[in-house]
Amino acid sequence: MRKRGERILFITQGNIDHASSRIRGVQYFPSLRRRGFSVLWFPRIPRKHNSYWWRYFIFPLVKRINTFRIFWAAFFFDYEILFVQRHFLPVWFFRHIRKKGRKIVYDFDDAIYISERDSRADYKTSHMIRNADLVITSSPVLAEYACKLNANVEIITSPVDTELIKPFEKKSHPVTIGWIGSGWTSKYLEPLEEVFSMLQKKYKVDFLLVGSSQNILPGIKRTICAWTLERESELISQMDIGIMPLLNREFEKGKGGYKLFQYMAARIPVVASPVGINSEIVEHGVNGFLCESKEEWFDCLSLLIEDKQRREEMGKHAYQAVLEKYSLTVCSEKMLSLIQTLIR
Repeated sequence: MRKRGERILFITQGNIDHASSRIRGVQYFPSLRRRGFSVLWFPRIPRKHNSYWWRYFIFPLVKRINTFRIFWAAFFFDYEILFVQRHFLPVWFFRHIRKKGRKIVYDFDDAIYISERDSRADYKTSHMIRNADLVITSSPVLAEYACKLNANVEIITSPVDTELIKPFEKKSHPVTIGWIGSGWTSKYLEPLEEVFSMLQKKYKVDFLLVGSSQNILPGIKRTICAWTLERESELISQMDIGIMPLLNREFEKGKGGYKLFQYMAARIPVVASPVGINSEIVEHGVNGFLCESKEEWFDCLSLLIEDKQRREEMGKHAYQAVLEKYSLTVCSEKMLSLIQTLIR
């Protein structure tokens, strides 16, 4: 029987405004605390600000301070489990942790072993995986990679909080096609600019891009909104169709499909590229469509624009899938079960 009050030390790559760290780390804290765990959290970086002075002077300083705090906590704090989310740590660090008998969990949700900027990304990732007692990934492709290095690998999809993102009453006109992401990932929209332009010529349709770069898709009429945690649910509620185009490359095959879960939690039908886990999340013709060619994207989006009843029916199936497989409630139970196996 587990003793109450056992501690988990979380080290996350980013802060609460970093999607991966918030979704795959911070979101679990309330559930863990309700089960009697004590949670200690040390993010690698502070929350971001737009200030020039913050970005170029204060941010680097705070980042260095946080690195010191991470090592200090890992070496001198009392805890049973070290949970590292996406971050890379040196070899000597793990030697020290092992001597103290702590269990190590490593979680990653992108193909971080593939990097054009870091030639040692594969080595760093494999080192983290080999030294973990448990590895958690967000997709089968990442799990396949990890299983070559560690025998204890589990998949937990990136959980969506259905208390924050909920179904909503859809407005009548015009139909809004939505996308949510970041400036870096908005590049996946570019190959479909011609499709979007054709749709706007044929229909009265809006495009809402949340978090994208400001200069993306200059050839179409679109609304671009900055992403904030506070407005995320509100902005998703303005969408009638959610899209997730991807390139069919090795890095993209490791994606976890989180934006699909967000749309689906809002009872929105989805249209996505059949890349990686997308092909498992989207049941073609049931909760959305999988499209490869521009013709398929145009045809499937046209069908959903024209048929409100079809959108509503697919949205219901999408929402049900989230409740059964991808919600924070479901994923928290999986996480708690896995952590408990480490301390028995």
